[in-house]
Formats: sequence, C-alpha cells, structure tokens
Amino acid sequence: MKRKEFNQLCELARLYLTPSEEEDIAQDMEEIVAFAQEVCKANIPDGAQREKEEKPAPLREDERRQCADREEILRNTPQSKDGFFMLPGKR
Repeated sequence: MKRKEFNQLCELARLYLTPSEEEDIAQDMEEIVAFAQEVCKANIPDGAQREKEEKPAPLREDERRQCADREEILRNTPQSKDGFFMLPGKR
C-alpha cells in the first residue's frame, strides 16, 4: 500500500496517529495486503473446484403437515378481527 493510500485510509477512518503508530500500522497493513494477494493467487486444482460446483445442496422432501385451526390460534390473542391478529395501536 502506498503512503498516499494509507494516509487517505486513515483520513477516511478518522484515525489520528503518531508518526510511530503510522509506521507500525503501515507495516502491518503491508503484510495484510501481501497475504491477501497471495491467497488470491492460490492454485486450486480444477477438479476440486468443479466437484464443489457440481454437487447441489441436499434437499429434503416437502411434507404436508396438519396445522392448528385458525380459531384455536386466534383464541390466544387479546384481539382479532376478520380472522387476523389485531395489534395494539394499529388499525
């Protein structure tokens, strides 16, 4: 990372650093950027990438289940109207 970019980043983040802190953080950021660049260059074998892409996520079968009766559910709410819950303050 160039010094100009570093200074812009510090300004955007509103970081106010001493010269000593600037040097330490600039060096840390250089190492982080270099590591990220190496990760991006990582050589993933074509077969490994294709295997991952070709296997769809396992799905379960949809199952129909009986749900509770609407009237039974509405009995548990303080207010209802036309088969819907009524919320306090909302009309």
